[in-house]
Amino acid sequence: MMTRYWDRRRFIRVPASGPARWCAGSQQGHCEIADVSPGGVSLRMPARRASQLDARISLEVPLAPNLTWHLAKDAYVVRRNPGEDGTWTVGVAFTHTPCDN
Repeated sequence: MMTRYWDRRRFIRVPASGPARWCAGSQQGHCEIADVSPGGVSLRMPARRASQLDARISLEVPLAPNLTWHLAKDAYVVRRNPGEDGTWTVGVAFTHTPCDN
């Protein structure tokens, strides 16, 4: 029997939707969160922005005026995939997860 891809994941992903801001070195920009798990997050963004990401990035999510959630201060890009609508999906892994020692 063939194991489905998502059955091998370390964490369950939860669909999410909302704006986020990424910073990679001197570059920064806006993106859309696609899903999130304790181990990482999936982002959607234009191809031009996806190509500007360094290996290490930080992510912030605006919650309210003058209130920001620092989702990841030192995460890393693990994949970039083109979408059918012209945007790219970027997989980001957190450097520390609740299961890390």
